[in-house]
Amino acid sequence: MDHRRHVNPARLGLRGVVFGLLFLCALPAQAVTLTPAKLPADWASTNHAAALNAFKRSCIASKTIPPHLQPYVPQARWQSACTKAKTTTDAKRFFENEFRFYQMTAEEPGLLTGYFIPDFSAALQKDAQHTVPVYGVPTVPYKHLSRKAIDAGALAGKAPILAWLQSPIDRFFLQIQGSGFIRLPDGTRRKLQFAAKSEQPYTPIGRILIARGEVAKEDMSMQAIRDWLERHPDQSQALMQENASYVFFTREAADEMPKGAQNVPLTPGQSLAVDPAFFPLGLPVFIETQLHDGRRFAQLMVAQDTGTAIKGPLRGDIFFGTGEVAARLAGHQQSPGVWTLLLP
Repeated sequence: MDHRRHVNPARLGLRGVVFGLLFLCALPAQAVTLTPAKLPADWASTNHAAALNAFKRSCIASKTIPPHLQPYVPQARWQSACTKAKTTTDAKRFFENEFRFYQMTAEEPGLLTGYFIPDFSAALQKDAQHTVPVYGVPTVPYKHLSRKAIDAGALAGKAPILAWLQSPIDRFFLQIQGSGFIRLPDGTRRKLQFAAKSEQPYTPIGRILIARGEVAKEDMSMQAIRDWLERHPDQSQALMQENASYVFFTREAADEMPKGAQNVPLTPGQSLAVDPAFFPLGLPVFIETQLHDGRRFAQLMVAQDTGTAIKGPLRGDIFFGTGEVAARLAGHQQSPGVWTLLLP
């Protein structure tokens, strides 16, 4: 079945840019529309300086604009923006002068969730408190292995053990978040960075709990999932194994935030995980949504990461940082939002 949708670019006044994005969306079923937009209402109060720093990191990582947009946003414009970003002293004016603003809409309202960097107690050698291994990339074929098979010992002696955690639930949430910090018995910290994953399907276990009537949809959060797992130790492993996908890590110094899919350190409040089938990494986007406590979130962000569960044109994951506040914000974040793209 042909899922491609066609839009007359002249109708939108975008001189072909939207056409390029539509071809970016050729395989997925949803059509994307871009409409010229004014500066967002909260533009003046956003953290332009932090967004500019994030953007400069993306320029370093991405020397060229993605191929699907090259015919519509000339390479020279992208490189010009990256060059000017290095020397600008006025972040707000930089974004206003170097980019045009377009609101992006799709057939579905989309969803903005959140993620954070967890911090767990760990040891580099197995001890009485730390008995759950965290694996590095296996030395044998692993793409076909499910979480259940690995839990049963399929990788015993076939993958480096980077650290030992206290709980299988800690390891599960480390894998869901994609990276994390660990605190060692001597007080030092290390970073576990995403390195690879199996090719088994990702299944959100929160969805399973809702379907079973264990947790109400309106009460679903990462905290609710963890609470259920801890209260049902006899069922927790089986539920986690419903998510067959398995993540492997590298162990690094904890001198900076973990890196996202664009291979640059993430910036709390400014880094956004997106679906690269719809949205090129490195592009700035102004996100407006509502936090779980009712507060408004309106920030200029940069697409710097991806996620297995992040699929669709208006599907995003806000990076909130690390610590208890970030965990609470990320764990409860589930709202639609307004996306305003900034194109060079």
